[in-house]
Amino acid sequence: MSRAALTPPRYRAAVRAAPFVTVALAWLVAALALWRDARTDVDALQGSAERERAAQLRAKARELEQSFGAVYQALRMLSLMPSLRRAAPEPGEQADDATFAVPEDTRDAIRSALDLLAFEQPVTALVLAGATHDYSKGLQQIDVWPAGDTRAVGRVPPDRSHMTGGAAVVGGEAAFYLAQQLAVLDREAERPAPSEAPRASSALLSPELKVHERAAGVPGAGETLGLLYTVPVHDSQNGRLIAALSAVVDADTIEARLLDWPMLPRTDDDWASLRSQGVALQTRPWAFVLENRALGVRIFDRRMPLVDAWLDGRIELDVALRERVDVRSDGTWQLHWLAPVGYLHDIGAARWRAMWLAQAACLALATMLIGLLRIVLGLHAQASHLLQEQAGQDALTGLLSRIGFLQQLDDAFVHGDEASIKRGVLVVGIDGLRTVNETYGSTAGDQLIRRIAQRISLAIGAEAEVSARATSRLFAGRLSGSEIAIAYIDVARLGVLTRLADQLIKSLGAHVEHQQSVLRAEPVIGLALCPEHALDAEGLMRRATEALEAARRAAGPRWRAFDAQLEAATRRRQQLLGDLRTAAQSGALTLSYLPMLDMDRRRITTIEALLRWEHPELGNVAPAEFIPLLEQSGMMLGVSDWAIEQTCRHWAALRMRGHEGLCVAFNLTASQLLQPMLRSRLQSLLESHGLLAEQMTFEVRESALRAWQSEVGERLDELRRFGSRIVLDEFGVGSHDIQHLRQLPMQAIKLDHRLLRASEGGRSEDVLHALIRLARSLGSEVQVCGVETREALALVRNAGCSLVQGFLLSRPLDARTLEAFLNAFDAESWMHEQGIHP
Repeated sequence: MSRAALTPPRYRAAVRAAPFVTVALAWLVAALALWRDARTDVDALQGSAERERAAQLRAKARELEQSFGAVYQALRMLSLMPSLRRAAPEPGEQADDATFAVPEDTRDAIRSALDLLAFEQPVTALVLAGATHDYSKGLQQIDVWPAGDTRAVGRVPPDRSHMTGGAAVVGGEAAFYLAQQLAVLDREAERPAPSEAPRASSALLSPELKVHERAAGVPGAGETLGLLYTVPVHDSQNGRLIAALSAVVDADTIEARLLDWPMLPRTDDDWASLRSQGVALQTRPWAFVLENRALGVRIFDRRMPLVDAWLDGRIELDVALRERVDVRSDGTWQLHWLAPVGYLHDIGAARWRAMWLAQAACLALATMLIGLLRIVLGLHAQASHLLQEQAGQDALTGLLSRIGFLQQLDDAFVHGDEASIKRGVLVVGIDGLRTVNETYGSTAGDQLIRRIAQRISLAIGAEAEVSARATSRLFAGRLSGSEIAIAYIDVARLGVLTRLADQLIKSLGAHVEHQQSVLRAEPVIGLALCPEHALDAEGLMRRATEALEAARRAAGPRWRAFDAQLEAATRRRQQLLGDLRTAAQSGALTLSYLPMLDMDRRRITTIEALLRWEHPELGNVAPAEFIPLLEQSGMMLGVSDWAIEQTCRHWAALRMRGHEGLCVAFNLTASQLLQPMLRSRLQSLLESHGLLAEQMTFEVRESALRAWQSEVGERLDELRRFGSRIVLDEFGVGSHDIQHLRQLPMQAIKLDHRLLRASEGGRSEDVLHALIRLARSLGSEVQVCGVETREALALVRNAGCSLVQGFLLSRPLDARTLEAFLNAFDAESWMHEQGIHP
């Protein structure tokens, strides 16, 4: 029967459904119009609500800044009182003792200042602690002025675990932390003394502490949480630290201000008082949170226990706004405005209900008609596909289907003489088919695979004609979208299969014209022979597939026959794959860092984070061997998250120790780049460690870009807009599409180390110079890795490159060794030793 005769039945169902499609589309257009109008209104409402909340957040942040600023100004003015700064040692004390005398008029002045401060600000006490310069013995002298009490305590013995003043007790936790703050101030006192201005230096803030508790019999007894807000007091003559002046900032009062309440109720009478004032006491659907992550401080409405889960990302949020709060102290304080999922939806719920009532009938009818059409066409397609599969034929290429091919291969083993007949299998992989589909469309990809199938059919037909054995038989089948298998029954020897593989590589590699474009496939072939490599059809297919994967990984010929070496490599891969999960959980995977030197700037500019695995039996396993296994096993994302987090932790520690300008480079695979939450994860890590995106570099191999061109390109654009640098790794080996490279958001290109070995081995240096010119023509910075000899360093320097990396400079170092290396390294001396002069 002709093809024309088969066409009407194939599309008859679609023709009958055409009227339903027309009606459904008309109703769908009306429904979409209603939905669009509702969406516009809801977006406007939600946008207005977000703007109002942002303004509310800024206003609350400024209110807190003013409050903390008033406390800071008062403390600084008191700490600069001449009588306090000239406090002389008491009689009988040594000159270097921390004990000092505070005149009564100064005490009265501090009491007066506290009364004024506590009237408007969340301050419950002032504490004056003398500097001992040896805090292992505790605090020697503490004066406490509780708000609302006219008494203050002078000397506190060293063995006291708390400080008592009037009716208040400052707990041991606060005393311990105050000693820590004094130790910090004591170390900072070695710097030049602060000026006399009230804003001369920042204060120190503690975490939430049990700062004091009411004495027995006092109303409202119980522990109170607060923050110690501390400024130094320096001797006016020699600038030496003599004391620390602290304000006890009440956390409950701050919480009340976040709730816009005049106070935080403690008793039933307090609640009744707030109700009588008309204060809204119901729990809000959103929350203000004052946070300092470094100190572990979070102040919020304690009736909302889910706030911690919101901030830690365990519960999804509709709105998460953030505003920095300047509290005149070290560390980063932020005020959050958080609302859980459903908050924005509730704002537009009424508009959505109105829209839904207007279009319910429209959407129901359109959904019914479209669903009916999809069912009809889906059943038709499934029936057609099932018939073709049952017939053992692939609809696109005309070759055997996967089922048909495997069935015939099984039959060849069942009905043949296994002792005398050799059976061979070639598995042909078509690399680059995905890129063709993404670039030119699926129609072009289908045409390419059809032409490849035609060439394979011609090749096996020609081979069958010239075969020396009359009983030889060849057949081919499509295993998947980009793989075709060829079975050679009664093949003389392995050499016949390798000769056929050579012919296929040449034939399938030829270009295919599509419209006005030229399509090109990159065939890769794996082959295996029975009984040399396997004894049944399943084993033969598995061996051929393993050979195909090995050919993909290796450089050189694009085909590979299964052999003993590959079998050993397969066993090793299986062992490593089984041990990787244990290694990831037990900490056997470690991080090392490889420095990069900028010879022009005479300093180490970047450290590259490298993953290492020391196997207990096999020793050091190369990253090129175990990283693909991490990808294959699905563990790559978890391991990479751990590696990036650990690197950020080490990086932050180096910055704190004086290496602020140091950048960090990470190697990203395709699976890492395809993470939808990659940017938000990186942003969270950088913020938590106080790092800059501009000092973070990501190195990507072009193989990852080729395999997932469109998706990876989008992720790289996101990282570029985020502020990070993108480097193309291993440039100069393999083939490169220059037009493709121009479209990538690359700031730098790293030349492969194999280029240096080729140039040192006697080949012309013109190749290296040409690649450098090409990289710079793309507007990219040039980096060179693998510099292991003085000759290679001179070659790179003469080529005009200043960024170098390699074992000549340093081998990969762990975090501790890296810090020692950075502290000791002198770029000028090292370059002079290597014969590099300005």
